[in-house]
Amino acid sequence: MGKVRTSYIAKEKLAAISYAEAHGNRAAGREFGCNEACVRLWRKQKPSLLRQKKTNGLSEVSRPSSLN
Repeated sequence: MGKVRTSYIAKEKLAAISYAEAHGNRAAGREFGCNEACVRLWRKQKPSLLRQKKTNGLSEVSRPSSLN
């Protein structure tokens, strides 16, 4: 059976980015249990991750009042 995909919130991604800046992408991947390519992608996405809420990693989506 295949490997289960893991999702990371923005706060975790930013922690991995910080670690990668000090130790390198490969070491950050090993430390956080993800692929080196993921860390490389997250480093490119750093500005948008900093703008997101650090609690859930997702942008707030407003729902139409008829659905609330």
